[in-house]
Amino acid sequence: MKKHTIAGTVLLFFTLFSYSFCGRGNHSPEKSAKTNYSRPKTDTLIIGCDSSIGHNYYIALISFAEADSLSPEGNNTILQFLQETDSNQFKVIFEHGIYSQTKTVEFTDYNNDGITDILVQHTSSARSNWTYNLFLVSPNRTKLTKIHHFKEIPNPTYNTEYDIITNYVLSGVNYTRFYKLQGDSVFDYNITIEDIRSEDKPDDTSIYDSLFIKAILKIKGENKKAPQPK
Repeated sequence: MKKHTIAGTVLLFFTLFSYSFCGRGNHSPEKSAKTNYSRPKTDTLIIGCDSSIGHNYYIALISFAEADSLSPEGNNTILQFLQETDSNQFKVIFEHGIYSQTKTVEFTDYNNDGITDILVQHTSSARSNWTYNLFLVSPNRTKLTKIHHFKEIPNPTYNTEYDIITNYVLSGVNYTRFYKLQGDSVFDYNITIEDIRSEDKPDDTSIYDSLFIKAILKIKGENKKAPQPK
């Protein structure tokens, strides 16, 4: 998993910053939600996607409000997915308002199509349970799809072998739940397993591993019973 933060390797240049605010009238970006913002002072984070999505693709995170001043249900950042053209202009492929505390970006394929998808950190708890905004990148890189309700899953991990999403939540008793992408949303299998360990064997995960396998077998059985899309 590739991760980028403000303190990481970042491309920040004036041309794209100027485009974000001054040159948008010459383009018709695809917007997945109406976004209202008019603040003259902003912080813009630009991330090059050469090693993740493809050459000449960039992600811009335009912050227009401090995270602490809003609830996670609001927006404090504009996400833009951009492509640099042969004429050195920047085409906005996708634009969407999100909330992000840290502006951390990660790249992981979340639907087994061989194309790296985009995760932007949403919130984090005192126990370091992070949630994310997920955007699937189309195979031809001309479209992003926001996955609704994905940000409700703490510490998500995509399991390529079973094509499901699992997590491992740190709490009084650590636990795992199981999910699957369905269209532009998330299906919850409503299965929870707890990582219960004995005090004399704190490193013994055999009970958890056994419960995990049983959950996978149950999910595979449910998937076989479910009607297949035509």
